[in-house]
Order: sequence, then C-alpha cells, then structure tokens
Amino acid sequence: MIARLFPDAIVVLCRRDPRDVVLSCFRRHFRVNASTYQMAGLERAARHYDAVMRLVELHRAMLPLPVHVVDYAALVADFDATTRALAEFVGVEWTEEAREFGRTAAGREVRTVSAPQVRRGLYDGTRQWERYRTHMTPVLPLLEPWVEKFGYAD
Repeated sequence: MIARLFPDAIVVLCRRDPRDVVLSCFRRHFRVNASTYQMAGLERAARHYDAVMRLVELHRAMLPLPVHVVDYAALVADFDATTRALAEFVGVEWTEEAREFGRTAAGREVRTVSAPQVRRGLYDGTRQWERYRTHMTPVLPLLEPWVEKFGYAD
C-alpha cells in the first residue's frame, strides 16, 4: 500500500546490533501501547524484534522502493561519512550543521521517548548488551540469526 500511495517514497532503516536494540527497548519506560507492551519483558522484546525484522525483510523483498541502511556503529564511528551518504540518498545537500542535531533538537519539540538522548547529541551505545550477557542468555538464540545476518557476530 505504501508503494502504491507513495510510488516515489524512499525508505531509511537504521540498523543496530539486535542485542543492543532489545536491551535498550527493555530498559526504557515507554508509554504503553500494543507495540511497546512487548518491551516489558526481555523475552517478549526479543520475540517482538524478531517478528518486526521478519516483516522488514519480507517488505524489502516485495516493495519496489529504494532502501538505505544506516548502521548505528558506522554513524558513531564516522558521523560525517554516514550522514553524507544518507543526505545523498535522500537527495538533500549535506551541511556542517548536520553535526549540530542535538542543538537543533533542543530548540524543537521532539515527541519521542529518546528526545533527551537526541538533545544530548551522538552517543555510543554499542556493545552495551555485553554487560548483561548473563541476563540475556535466554534470548540470545532468538537474536543470533539477526546478529549473523547483519554482521554483528563476535
């Protein structure tokens, strides 16, 4: 339906280590709705991640829309190169002001759970899951196919 309604739409996906995504979602205090309710338990969060990734992969295979994947670790490691590639993909000119997104966000109303993080600027949240490896052991087998597919294997 998206491709039919918006035939010129483009899709930007931000990809992060699945283990960090699930841990981060589990630790956040989201306003409860049908989707965020799944984050109330570590196993449910991992199952939800798996289901969403399966859906994303299905849609990527079926929808005739251009997709650009932004890797979170690459964004943290080389912000300029990653955001330049993104700007080129979406068809806008990259400017030095892209680095000031935290200050820009501070002057706007941001209505997401991560608004305080956005206002602080770029944060390296990679490999945080490792400190919780013991607690995450039960869900690691469910996430492992995505860890492998996306290139985050240890």
